[in-house]
Amino acid sequence: MKNVLIDSQLSNKINDYVYQYARENLISKWTIGSTDKDICQAILESCTIVGMTKISESTGLNRSHLYRAFGPNGNPTLSTVMTIIKYFGLQFKVETI
Repeated sequence: MKNVLIDSQLSNKINDYVYQYARENLISKWTIGSTDKDICQAILESCTIVGMTKISESTGLNRSHLYRAFGPNGNPTLSTVMTIIKYFGLQFKVETI
């Protein structure tokens, strides 16, 4: 039983690290001057790092829809982008320039 608890704790720790890595990947690539394609690629990379099935189950978005929306020819809706951003614990901030 002790091994199961240790394995569970290790698995949770790894999942936390993977999530944080994916989140930081998204933040680092979403900069001023990023194109739509850059942002879609960053979102796709971060979702792939965490696992598209896990993202799909957590957000309610269809897995194949995510691949299409953020793929090379994708054109995601703002709602889809916002759902993924929220999953990663982020938000848009609108400021005057």
